Amino acid sequence: MPYIKKETSLVKNFIKNGYVIFDVENMNSLNHVKKICQDKVFKILNKKKIKFLKRDILNNFHKYIFNKDLNNFRMEVYSKINSNKNILDKYSKLAKNKLDIICGNELAVQRKINLSIQLPNDNSSLLPIHSDVWSGCSPYEVVLWIPLVDVWSSKSMFIFPKNLNDKIYKNFKKYKDSNTLYKKNKKKIKFLKLKYGQGLIFMH
Repeated sequence: MPYIKKETSLVKNFIKNGYVIFDVENMNSLNHVKKICQDKVFKILNKKKIKFLKRDILNNFHKYIFNKDLNNFRMEVYSKINSNKNILDKYSKLAKNKLDIICGNELAVQRKINLSIQLPNDNSSLLPIHSDVWSGCSPYEVVLWIPLVDVWSSKSMFIFPKNLNDKIYKNFKKYKDSNTLYKKNKKKIKFLKLKYGQGLIFMH
C-alpha cells in the first residue's frame, strides 16, 4: 500500500504541476555520465594549459572559453557523451521507475541525449521560450532533464505554472510569436531549483 500511495502522489503532482522533481534512482549512473563530461571538458581545456580543480570543472569552465567558441565546445562534449555505447541505458536508469509510473513501461526514447550549455551573461546562447511540440514532437512526450551541477534561478530552466500554461494554449492564436508570448507573461515564469543528484520530468 505505501508504494501505491507514492505512485498515486507522483502522478497527481505531475498532472497538477506539469512536472516532478525527484532524486535520481541510480547515482552510479549519474556519476558515470558526469565523469564522461568532466573528462572531455578537461581534455579540451587542458590543450590551453589551463590549471584548475578538475572535480569542479563543470562550474568553472566558462571562465576559460569565449562565447563564440561555445557551440563547437558543446558539440565536442555532446559527441563524446553519445559515443558511449551504454549511455542510453545509463541515462534511463536515472528515472526508470518514475517514467514507468508516469508514462507506462512500453517506451521509445530519442537516439541521442541532448546537451545544453548557457554561459553567464551570454545572450547568444540562451534558448528562447519554446515547447518541443512547436517543432513537431508529439504532445504525449515527456522530457527527462538531469543537470550535472546544482542549478537555480537563471542557471536553471523556467516554466509557466500549469494553470497559466493551459490558458496560453487555449488562447494561443493571440500571440503572434514566441517573443510576444514571453513578454506578456515573463513576470509569471518560475525558475526551478535542483541539486546535483536530482532530476526533472516535465510536460513539454
